[in-house]
Amino acid sequence: MHQSTRHEVEGFANEKFRAGIENRLGTEAKKKAEALARVRDSGNSGGLLPALVECRQESLRANILAMADAWVEAGILYAVALGRWAEEKLEQSALQMAEGANSGLHCELNRLAVRTKRHIGNHSGREIQQTLNTALREGKLRLKTQSVLHKRSLTESDPADDISQLNGTGYDPLWNLRDGGDNPANSSASFSRLARHALLALNRHFSNPLAAADLWLNQLHEFYSSRSRSDYASNDWRVKRVLEASAEYCAEVATGFLEAGDLVTSRTLTELERQFRASPDPPDPMAKLSAYRRRAADINEDVATEELPVSGVLMGNADVGTVCGEQFIQNAQAHSSSKRAKATVNCPSAAQQMEEWLEDKVIGLTKFANQIGITDRTLRSFRKTGKIRRDSFQKIAELMGTTAEELLKPK
Repeated sequence: MHQSTRHEVEGFANEKFRAGIENRLGTEAKKKAEALARVRDSGNSGGLLPALVECRQESLRANILAMADAWVEAGILYAVALGRWAEEKLEQSALQMAEGANSGLHCELNRLAVRTKRHIGNHSGREIQQTLNTALREGKLRLKTQSVLHKRSLTESDPADDISQLNGTGYDPLWNLRDGGDNPANSSASFSRLARHALLALNRHFSNPLAAADLWLNQLHEFYSSRSRSDYASNDWRVKRVLEASAEYCAEVATGFLEAGDLVTSRTLTELERQFRASPDPPDPMAKLSAYRRRAADINEDVATEELPVSGVLMGNADVGTVCGEQFIQNAQAHSSSKRAKATVNCPSAAQQMEEWLEDKVIGLTKFANQIGITDRTLRSFRKTGKIRRDSFQKIAELMGTTAEELLKPK
C-alpha cells in the first residue's frame, strides 16, 4: 500500500473520532454526575474513589472502541486492509488515552482533597491498565475482522460495483432494491457489499455479487417469515428495512455460533452486525432500503461455488451448520470419495425420535434450531415431513448423542 494512502486512512480515522468527541463527553459527564449522586445518597464517602475510577474506565473503553470503529470505517471507505500498521496506530492512541485517564484522575483526586480538606484515597492505575488491555484487544479484533473481510472480497469482483453493470453477466436477479433514500445507489452498494461479506464469513463464494445479494435476501425472508410476528417480512414478496433486518439476523446467527463454540465466526458476524447498523455511509436518514421479490427461485449451485469449511462454517441455501475437527475431516473424505450421496435425508421416524427426545430433555424447538444453526421453520418442516439437508441431519444426531446411521434406523 502506498504511504500516502495510509496517511489518508489515518487522517480520516482521526477526523471521524474527533467528530464524536462532544457526544462522548456529554455522555461521560452525565454518567459521572449520576455516579456521584449515588455516592452522596448512600452517605458512604469511601465509595467516591471507586465511583470516579469506574467512570474513567468506562470513558477510556468507549474512546478506544470509538477510535477502533473510526479506523474500520476508514478502511472500508478507502478499500484497504487494516494491517499491523493500523493496529500499532490504534495502540499508540489507546496508550495516550490511558495516560490521560490516569493523569486526569490524579488531578481530580487532588482537587477534591483540597476542597474537602481530607484524603480521598490512592489510585494505583491498575484498573485503568486492565481496561486498556481489554478494550485494546477488542479494538484490534475489529480491525482484524475488517482486514480479513477485505482480503476475502479481493478474490472476487468488487461487490460495490455499479449494479447496473453487473447485469451484463446475464444473471437475472430475484430481488429488486428500492427506497434507498437520497443516494439509492450508495445504499444498495453498501447492502450488497456487506451481504457478500457475511456470506464469505459463512464460506459461501459467488462469481456474481447479484447472486450473493439474492441468497442473502432469501435467507432473510425465510428467517423472518417463519416468525409469528415480524416487522421485516410480513408477506411473500418483500423484506423491509433490509440493513436493519440483516443486522438483527447477523446477531441471531452469531449467537448460534457462540453457543456452538465457534468464537471466530461469532465475532465476525457480530462485527458485520455493527457494520449493517452503521450503513449506509455516509448516513442517510431517508434510506429505508427494502427488497421486493421479482420471482421465486433457489440460487443454482453453478452460481454458488461450494467450498469445504476450513474455518468451521458451511452455509447452504436454507440453513447454517457448524463443522469442525474430526467432523470436517470426515466431511472432506466423504466429499472427495463420493458426490453421489443424496443432499437430503427423508426419514419421518427420525423426526419422531427427535421430537420425543426434545420433549424428554425439555428443549424448545427454536433453541434446538439455533444450536443446529438452522431456522426453526426448517426444523418444523423436518418434524412434519421427515425431510432435511444431510449436514443438518448429522448435526441433529450429534446433539442427540447418537450417529446419523443410528437415527435412521426405525424404532
